Amino acid sequence: MRTAVVPSSLSATLVLAALAGCAGETTGPDVKTDAPLAATASAPLSFAQLSVGYFHTCGVTTGGKAYCWGANDWGQLGDGHPIINVSITRPVAVAGGLTFRHVSAGYLHTCGVTTDGLVYCWGGNSWGEIGNGTSAQDSEGHFMYSTPMRVSGDRRYRQVRLGLQHSCAITEADVAFCWGYGGDGELGDGGATYRTRPVRVLGGHTWRQLSGGGRHTCGVTFENRLYCWGFNEKGQLGIGNTLDKSQPVPVSGGLAYRQVEAGTEHTCAITTDDRAYCWGLNFAGALGDGTRSDRLTPGAVAGLRRWQDLSAADLHSCGVTAAARIYCWGRNDLGQLGDGTATDRLTPSPAGTTLTFRMVSGNTFHSCGVTTTNLAYCWGSGGLLGDGTFTRRFSPVPVLGPS
Repeated sequence: MRTAVVPSSLSATLVLAALAGCAGETTGPDVKTDAPLAATASAPLSFAQLSVGYFHTCGVTTGGKAYCWGANDWGQLGDGHPIINVSITRPVAVAGGLTFRHVSAGYLHTCGVTTDGLVYCWGGNSWGEIGNGTSAQDSEGHFMYSTPMRVSGDRRYRQVRLGLQHSCAITEADVAFCWGYGGDGELGDGGATYRTRPVRVLGGHTWRQLSGGGRHTCGVTFENRLYCWGFNEKGQLGIGNTLDKSQPVPVSGGLAYRQVEAGTEHTCAITTDDRAYCWGLNFAGALGDGTRSDRLTPGAVAGLRRWQDLSAADLHSCGVTAAARIYCWGRNDLGQLGDGTATDRLTPSPAGTTLTFRMVSGNTFHSCGVTTTNLAYCWGSGGLLGDGTFTRRFSPVPVLGPS
């Protein structure tokens, strides 16, 4: 069996650039990029939704068109670019002319649900995460696809969410299916191997919403119950122990939830009364409870705020309050909290205080949000922010229109 994918040359370069120096805005790696920022930029896109991956970001416009930016060395931008090791610092259109409801960005791959309920995926496919029935190489010998490929089967879906190297989706009948890497049980089918086609998540639940983490998955049922499965070394399943699970198990505490977001090794969720809880790895403060102690069960995020949206990233988390403000907490060495500093925060800290947002998404090196006027802003590691530069940003900057 193949070993798990490690960052390719471009992704590794971006990581090293991101980690080098945090004393101010810096210029990123010397890699092949798109053309320099034009003097007269095209109008910013109007976004309905976006999703931040490990080295790239994708979003769907209010007109249903998908755009991506960032690292493209595994085809994760979906633009059909024929050259490997290219990074795009402004949005590029996903190839194929499809119209999407939403997209989800993972580690080296991306998936989206079209308006007719079909799931398409593109990017890295070493573990079958594209879901088209193969983990074999493409015509040029790469374990990747640089344009959207339809997921196998005739099911119609309403939601897709990605983890590190696996994908999960909910059908229009509210049944969950997963595919890709499953060596830690994150596919929820009772096994511990990879699947190149969708397999049904066990348990017989009807699902409202799913979220894929690093190597675990969580979901909320229509009864507002929260279940998690997969890798559990840091307690990210929230079940009171560190045992891996290959099928859904209920999160401890008996709270009623409406949204869950699985990060790399921690998880956050919003209850039906709009309170935020987190659990799992916490050495950088990603749980937002004022400590650096890991938690095996849900603990309340500090403060009395009510939340409308959350994102659990790698070592940080962000949320949108009922007042449409973004707060972030956890690791901040690259500016991924957006509060104007490079200081880690153990409790929520405001990002972009002059802006009002309706959604937020983050991952290892950067975070992004969509404002109440449908504009996208990003902050954190340079080259991933859609602003046409490789400059690190400690506060939100607008995503530019296509070149």
